[in-house]
Amino acid sequence: MFEDGLNSGARNFGRLCLSVIPWMLGLGAAAWLGVWGGLHTYRHQLAMEARAARYVGSAIPSQSPIIIKVLERDCIRITRADVDGDQLLVYAKNSCHKEIHYTEYHWQELSPDNTALHEGYDNGVSCAIPSQPEDAAECRFRIPIDERTTILRVWMERSD
Repeated sequence: MFEDGLNSGARNFGRLCLSVIPWMLGLGAAAWLGVWGGLHTYRHQLAMEARAARYVGSAIPSQSPIIIKVLERDCIRITRADVDGDQLLVYAKNSCHKEIHYTEYHWQELSPDNTALHEGYDNGVSCAIPSQPEDAAECRFRIPIDERTTILRVWMERSD
């Protein structure tokens, strides 16, 4: 009727191991489904990025440096612009023959087929302004560089 301690302990351990098997199989199946779902989502995102790159004419990410085009839209001019990573460095000169109080540094990123990818401006709050005639100023700010970008347009605008 009563078992000795050694046999009952081994029998109970065996029963425990048998009862854990379904839990382990379920845990393994859940882990497998999680990995499969993550890989499926990752492949889906890569396919969306590839379709977007083909749509804007950049099926292969550009290995060449970004071409910077300086546009002259006002008497305040950009004399030089450089990109280093996500930093845009712009040098401006006041050719207006009068004092300037407010400027905006504008930029626009273009893909190989001239699709605008990103654009924006910095209003000079963190930058120097070439306020007096013939003054020069430097401005450095961050821009989100897209891997599909081949051309970067840069220009300045002022308000009197």
